[in-house]
Amino acid sequence: SSELFSFNRLIVFIFLSIIVGQLKSSWMTSSQMIIEIRQGLINKYLIRPISYFWYNFMMFIGVNSLYYITYSFMLGLFILIFPGLLFTTIISFLGFMLALILSIYLSYCIYFIMICFAFWFGEVRSLVISYNLAMLVLSGQYIPIRLFPDWAIQILNWTPIRYLVDFPVSIATGLLPREEWLSGFLFSLLWCFILNLICVAIYKRGIKNYE
Repeated sequence: SSELFSFNRLIVFIFLSIIVGQLKSSWMTSSQMIIEIRQGLINKYLIRPISYFWYNFMMFIGVNSLYYITYSFMLGLFILIFPGLLFTTIISFLGFMLALILSIYLSYCIYFIMICFAFWFGEVRSLVISYNLAMLVLSGQYIPIRLFPDWAIQILNWTPIRYLVDFPVSIATGLLPREEWLSGFLFSLLWCFILNLICVAIYKRGIKNYE
């Protein structure tokens, strides 16, 4: 609810949400993967004992590694400017890091599922762009989910979208009570498992269609 946010807390929440949104973004890696599928460059992965999913996940981490370093300094600066609003305990920092790792993996799985549509359709980048634009709002990257109507919050709570940005940021800013962390992490892990199964299934189907 809006009562939870002072002006400074809202600024910190949105700032950290934008950072998390950037760290989970896989636009550059996605574009390359779509090109590989459409132009037949994926063949080099099919003849090697390499998992296309995990290879590109590592590439995704590598592409974003510079962001990790840069944003770490920015976070340190924000902690100094707004003391007491970010990572008030070591536990909140560790919880944020774990939630961030799950967020990055969830986001990559969603991107991978969209990318696999390139096995059947010619222009998939428009789908990825539409998803990116929608997530700017729905994931809480620009507008905290807590400010959404109650019915929208109830729907988002049952989707992986809440765990992309809102969940890790809520832990970092202390807005999520610690007794609710466990259920949040369990739901995140459940969605990681479900989306991973979907990734495997759609990729195998796509490879059969490709061959």
